[in-house]
Amino acid sequence: FQQKRGKNFKLMLRKTNIAAYSGELTYSELFGHKKGAYTGAEFNRQGILEEANGGVVFLDEIGDADPKTQVQLLRFLDTGVFMRLGENQPRYSRIFLIAATNKNLREEIDAGRFREDLYHRLNALSFRIPSLNERHEDISDLATHFLGILFQAYK
Repeated sequence: FQQKRGKNFKLMLRKTNIAAYSGELTYSELFGHKKGAYTGAEFNRQGILEEANGGVVFLDEIGDADPKTQVQLLRFLDTGVFMRLGENQPRYSRIFLIAATNKNLREEIDAGRFREDLYHRLNALSFRIPSLNERHEDISDLATHFLGILFQAYK
């Protein structure tokens, strides 16, 4: 990807944790808002989907997305079009989307808490990374790796 864009190209990566927000704040974080769209919206703001246009968005804890956010995210994934909260002007963004969750989305779908159509749109490629509780043998290697990074950073 970088070769196609040139050696000086830097890929935009934006990330957010869906579980950290609720309701309109989740929508605003993803899609942005217009000044005055809600109490505390003191200025126009781009959401991360707009900020990362041409780059990558990582949505952590997608399993915690509320139903309205799920609908809007599905619409965006299908069309690439979204609107900021409080606006009716369509906006467009092209991104690569990576989503993660610690929830079993099949169980969430069966319980009616996660949209099956959104699950299928997000599940183009999936893999499970076992928790460290399931792979104790990796802890020492990971600790050594990250301590090496910290050592280099604070040398």
